[in-house]
Amino acid sequence: NHVLTFHTEQGQFSTRGTMKDLMETLDTSLFAMCNKSYVVNMRHIQMINGDEAVMTNGDRLSISRPRKTAFMQQIADFYGNKRINAGKD
Repeated sequence: NHVLTFHTEQGQFSTRGTMKDLMETLDTSLFAMCNKSYVVNMRHIQMINGDEAVMTNGDRLSISRPRKTAFMQQIADFYGNKRINAGKD
């Protein structure tokens, strides 16, 4: 069990748990893991800039190489169910 911190519009909240358990409770059509430490709500992604997800609050979260293809595909599905190529930048 780790401390999980949630950044919300109402502030930050913490609890104990695992990322695996968290992901099992979330709607994967709305939430995606950009790396092993971050789960993002796709409604709050402002843009993808190289290997970073820029959030609407200005935070920049790194997108790991092993997760980039799946992460980018989840974003494409969220915004219109189109296949994309997340190859080298």
